[in-house]
Amino acid sequence: MRSLSASLASLIAAGTCVAAVAPTQADPAAALRVLADEYWAAYVERYPEVATYQGVTAAPHDRLNL
Repeated sequence: MRSLSASLASLIAAGTCVAAVAPTQADPAAALRVLADEYWAAYVERYPEVATYQGVTAAPHDRLNL
């Protein structure tokens, strides 16, 4: 249970840091990177077994998508 809490805290912290450094309109590559990071974080949260299979260290590895 502690590892789940730590994993979720890591994901939330990473998402907060990414959102806090929003890119400007002049940098479309940075905007795309932020969008991709947000998408990946949500995807891993919804389908944690994919992150486990891919070897992502800061992901919830203690549950399956049902």
